[in-house]
Amino acid sequence: MAVHAPNATRRYWLDYTVHGRQHSTMFRTSEIFSPANFGSTMNSILNMLDALLYPITVVQCRTSALGSDFSTPVTTGIEGNVYGTGTPVSEMDDPQFLSFVGRSTGGTRVRATFFGLVALDNNFRLSPAEASAVGDVADALNLADGFGYAADNLSATWQRYANVGSNAYWQRKIRRSG
Repeated sequence: MAVHAPNATRRYWLDYTVHGRQHSTMFRTSEIFSPANFGSTMNSILNMLDALLYPITVVQCRTSALGSDFSTPVTTGIEGNVYGTGTPVSEMDDPQFLSFVGRSTGGTRVRATFFGLVALDNNFRLSPAEASAVGDVADALNLADGFGYAADNLSATWQRYANVGSNAYWQRKIRRSG
């Protein structure tokens, strides 16, 4: 499979905090996808995930045009919004994540990860039967025109499940600081 340049698509980043730690998730889009469209799409997705996430605060959104290696802040209308419920019990809740995966028609994998998952159980994958929000988000990713592309600049088909887990980087960082 061919290697794709990291800047082969337009990209948007959602920069957010959970329990005092900053995270980012990136989405690839068509070149004409606007900051307002990104804000609207992310607002819908984050509202769907509300019951599955501890409170996350959107710090800023950034974009990078096709071919560009630099990102710049953009106004999307969701900066400062808070999504999610509850309170993390300890910083060991920080590494918990929810990750949606897909594949483009060209065969390139794509992933969208959100930190701040409320730990549900020892399950490593959530289906729509276990959490209806997972199916709702997968549907939104599949139906959003010009959104959720892979690195080959082709639209992706997103799976109707989400992987869950605990990120090793954040686990080590917490252990060293404690």
